[in-house]
Amino acid sequence: MPFGANTDAIEFQHSDGGKYKVPDDFVFPSVDILCGWKYWWTGFSSKALPKKKRPLTPWQVEPLRNINPADIPRSNKILKNSRKMCSGWIRVFSYIEKKLDEMALMPVNNLKVEWKEEPYTWVVNRHVSKILDKVVAEYKALVLTETNAGKNKVMTFYRMLVKVQKGSTN
Repeated sequence: MPFGANTDAIEFQHSDGGKYKVPDDFVFPSVDILCGWKYWWTGFSSKALPKKKRPLTPWQVEPLRNINPADIPRSNKILKNSRKMCSGWIRVFSYIEKKLDEMALMPVNNLKVEWKEEPYTWVVNRHVSKILDKVVAEYKALVLTETNAGKNKVMTFYRMLVKVQKGSTN
């Protein structure tokens, strides 16, 4: 079973009477790709937020890879923004997972086919960094600008990935 597989889904009761996978005050974290990669597999806790932004009642959501936009209600502006960010996170991390699956099939990469059982070992993180660097290099070639993959937030990388994927299909 892959690491972070959904065994006991966490649900939150909302004011509309529905049960959802995120609390009323949930926002996707604004973090770099490698930190996002960890949350993708392990979930996210309000305890990771800066003290000024922490809710009075702490919460923990399941691995973000198990959450889809439909799992987030449209009940307020914060959650509407989280729905959009969820789509971006899915595109970024699904792309990275697909590339890791491809790399695992080539023995020269020293990446086990079962990498999803331990998704943030140093070997996997090294390959994630290589994937980021490749997309950033392609992005630089398209827009002729400087950027640093290690400091990119998930949604910044999402915009680069969209641009690279559109540029490569033209």
